[in-house]
Amino acid sequence: MSHIIEEYAKALGVKPGKPVFNEHFFPIPFDNYITIDCDLASPADLYPFWKNAIDQIKKFAPDIKVVDISSGKESASKYVDFSLLDNCSYRQICYIISKSKAHIC
Repeated sequence: MSHIIEEYAKALGVKPGKPVFNEHFFPIPFDNYITIDCDLASPADLYPFWKNAIDQIKKFAPDIKVVDISSGKESASKYVDFSLLDNCSYRQICYIISKSKAHIC
């Protein structure tokens, strides 16, 4: 596998190295939150119990806020505290997930 990386690096005129992860700030009005991604991109992603799952989270951790980072309109956004729905870039989503207590998808 390293041979392939070396060939690509040689062809592109660069040195192979570690990937760089750049985050872009996105303001979330909470400090204590979890993120969920319940996008229904395919039938396999269909999970009809988001309301029950969020209710259980709120029952055991009432101070936790739930942030929906789904890109589709058919998400669990009516059950969460804050919903993004296509308002941020991939890097901003990475930032939001990195600052959350947990991520559920």
